[in-house]
Parts: sequence; C-alpha cells; structure tokens
Amino acid sequence: MLNNMIPYLKLENIAFSHAQKSFFDELNWTVEQGENWIITGKIGSGKTSLVQALAGKYYLTKGKLSYPWLEANHPEIKSTYELKRKCIKVVSFKDDSRAFDPHSFFYSQRFNSFAADGTVTVWEYLMEAGYSEYEKAHVDLIKRTGVFDLQDLERIKLSSGQSRKLLITSAILQQPKLLIIDNPYMGLDAKSRTEFNDLLDDLVENQDIQLILAGQYDVLPKCISRELELENFQIKYEGIVRKSDFEAQKTKPLAPYGKHFSILSPKELANAKADSDQKNQADILKKLKPFFEQPNNLAEWDYIFSLKNTSVAYFGKKILDTINWSVKPGEKWALFGANGSGKSTLLSLLFGDHPQAYANDIHLFDQKRGVGQNIWDIKKRTGFTSSELHYFFNAKLTAEQAIITGLFDHVYLKRQPTQQEQALVDLMMEYFGILGLKERFFQKLSTGEQRILLLIRALIKNPPLILLDEPFQGFDLATIEKAKVLLNSILSEQHTLVFITHYEREIPEIVGKRFVL
Repeated sequence: MLNNMIPYLKLENIAFSHAQKSFFDELNWTVEQGENWIITGKIGSGKTSLVQALAGKYYLTKGKLSYPWLEANHPEIKSTYELKRKCIKVVSFKDDSRAFDPHSFFYSQRFNSFAADGTVTVWEYLMEAGYSEYEKAHVDLIKRTGVFDLQDLERIKLSSGQSRKLLITSAILQQPKLLIIDNPYMGLDAKSRTEFNDLLDDLVENQDIQLILAGQYDVLPKCISRELELENFQIKYEGIVRKSDFEAQKTKPLAPYGKHFSILSPKELANAKADSDQKNQADILKKLKPFFEQPNNLAEWDYIFSLKNTSVAYFGKKILDTINWSVKPGEKWALFGANGSGKSTLLSLLFGDHPQAYANDIHLFDQKRGVGQNIWDIKKRTGFTSSELHYFFNAKLTAEQAIITGLFDHVYLKRQPTQQEQALVDLMMEYFGILGLKERFFQKLSTGEQRILLLIRALIKNPPLILLDEPFQGFDLATIEKAKVLLNSILSEQHTLVFITHYEREIPEIVGKRFVL
C-alpha cells in the first residue's frame, strides 16, 4: 500500500553547479509515490540539466535533494551515492556505461568492419548490465525491445534508433526503482514509439518502477499523469499532463515538387512588423538569402548521385539490399525507413565514409566511386549532419567553433573564418536565438542546442548537396518550425536535399519527392 506521507523524491530550495555554471535557484519539486512525470520545456529550458542533477552528475550548492521513500524502504543502503547507483538509472543521449566509451571511437568507425573488429558486442554490453540468457524475463525483454536479433553485432554498428533501444533495455535489466529517460523518443520510428510506451506502462504496473521522462513527445504512456514544464531553469507549470504541441499539430501535405517557398510568404514577411519576433526572423532571413543564391563548388552534373543494385552487408547480414536510386541536381527528397533499415548507412555511402561504396556501382557528381574521385572533393560539395555524427562529436570546441569546422570538413579549425564567413555564422546563430552561446563549450550545451549547431554546421559552406539525417532530433515545435522556414527560404532550385525523418510534420515544404527503404 502506498504511504503518501512519504514522498518518493523531494527537491527543496535547490541550486546546482556544473563546469563553473549555476543551474536553477531555489527550485522546489516533489514526486509522490505512484506518480510518473514528464519534464517539458523549450530548448535550453533546463530539462537535461535537471535530469543530470537528479542523476548526481551536478554538484548541489544549495538546498536539499532527497529520496525519502527509497531511503525508508532500503535501510541497508547507507549512503545517498549507493542509493542512486543501485535504485536509479538514467538514460541520456550519450552512453556513459563502463562497457562502451564513445570517446574511444571515431564517427566512420561504425561503417568500417576492420576498424570495428574487437569492439564490444551487443551481447557483451547486455551481459555488463546483468543480462542472462537463462532468465526467461531477460530474453522476453530483449525480444520485446528489438535487441534480441542484434546480439552478435558490435555495439558501434548500431543505428541511432537501435542504440536508443539498447540503452533503455540495459537500464531496465538493472531493475531500477526509478527510471529517468532524457529525450525518450529520440531516433525511434512510429512503431517503436508505440511499443516503447506499452513497455513503460507494463513496467510501472508489474515491476513497481516509477518514471520520469524529459523532452519532446507526441503520445505518452498511459502511466504518465504529471507534467513539470521548465522555462529558463525555473518551473513554469506543474500539474496534470497536458496535450503535446506535437499531438495537436495536424500533418501538413507535401508541396508539389519544384514549388519553392517559405512558410511565411513574402507578403506575410512584409507584414510581420506587428510581431517583433517574427519581424526579426524576417529581417535575418532577408540578410541570409544572398549567401545562398548559388551553391559553392557548383558544376553541371546529370546526376548528383546514382545507386544501382547497391548492397551492404556485415558478416552475411544485409543492411541494404539491391537499392536503386538516382537524384538529379536541385531535387529535394525525404528518405523514410524503420529503425535499422539502412537509412544512415545509405547516407554514409554518399558522404564518402563507407568503405563498401567502392564495391558497389555508385556514382557521385557523375563520377564512379573509386575511379579517380577524391573523398575530399565529395565532402567539400556536401553538407551533412546525423545522430551518429553528433554522438561522436567530441572535440573541445566552443559553439561558434563547432559551426566553423563545417567549412573545412574536419572537427578542428584549419584557419580563422573570413569576414563574410563570420558574418554568416553570426546571422545563423542570431536566427535561432543562440548568439549568446558563441563562447560556451559545445559539450556543455543541451542536446537540442547541440543539434541546432550541427544543423547550421551542415549548411554553413553552402554546398550543392545537403544530407540531413534526422536533423530536428531534440527540437521543440517552435524550433522545428523555425528550421523549416530557414530551409524553405534559403535553399534554391540549385541545392539538392536529402532529408531523413520519422515524422511527417518535420518535412520542409520544398521537399517534393520521397524514397522509402
């Protein structure tokens, strides 16, 4: 029976610090027994910081953070540190397990069989979390989460969606009393999101687990009944969970191919003076457009890329099977597919990072891969961002420097930007309202803020080919709309775009073609 006199989790007048920055001030929040919460808020509102604080990653400088119910029901655990370690599990974007350290790897290593040899397998990763193939409950769990068929793969070879499933599965295997998941739906396709919600409902009902989720969502598990909305590291709303902005938004149809327009028409832009934010956005877009009138490194090509009977396999397991796809200059495509269908692998063939590109009939910019084509010629004509790039983007750079590296196709600075390049960086950051983050270190920013920077990085050199692999992950609705307006406004009929997403609502209106794996 629940004893409502004892709260499950209690924050009393707290403040935290991390990396010489203070978070929150006299924050008060109580989670009662049996309550399951969603933490919401815009990008940079403090969602991830609160999750990290609850996980003990931030230093408590003021107030009291306690777990009264856990302390009362686990008197054998004498220290708060041990209580958190044994009873609380946190799943975030980055993998912080002992079994796998992303800082030890590089981005393209995922696609290179030889470079990945000897790295931890999914089965070994699960064993570290306490998995036993002789425990029926364990086997049933990894089958339900879709991890069972991945056991023989190296951990590094998983797609973003598969990695997300593995992290969540690993946390559940450790049988926590409190499970905290930051950005729970990041990288999951529609089917996986539904199955994930069903799983969380079962865990709450049958395994006595309480949940705290944080981030954007469409539909939540039925067990989530309470919401904490943050704004500028303070509580804006606390109460019954409300309908998501995403859930309320109706799906918009794709525009006919070739119709180039902004969500804000020229007339709407001209009349935007009544709304200062909208007017500022319109003014910045007007300044940005001249930078993108014609892509840099543009030439005349019959096809931007062409794949003929393209296949990719690892140790006999096919990731792509006889794919045929050709894209002409100026076309703008949406690429769809379930988790593990090979979307990111396909883009790696185009971006020049996948060694099996040379074993296939692939033409990029009218040249066959492996026949006199320099990989850096491909990269200088291509802008790219993805979850995998984000995952392995570990360079010690400021936000501004992270963007500037997009000019050089490296993760380090080859030179200082020109005056024009610097002006473009500043305008892009101002457009997204993050100019104040210029000197902040990339690794200290929220997941959403980092994803904005990587989107700008993909666009900053104004390339003829732009490959965006789930670029809006971690974005709130307002930021998604702002990013769509940007792409709709600055990309000309000469820019070629491939846009990967699991959400119809994210597709920019300039996209008129689609390819499904």
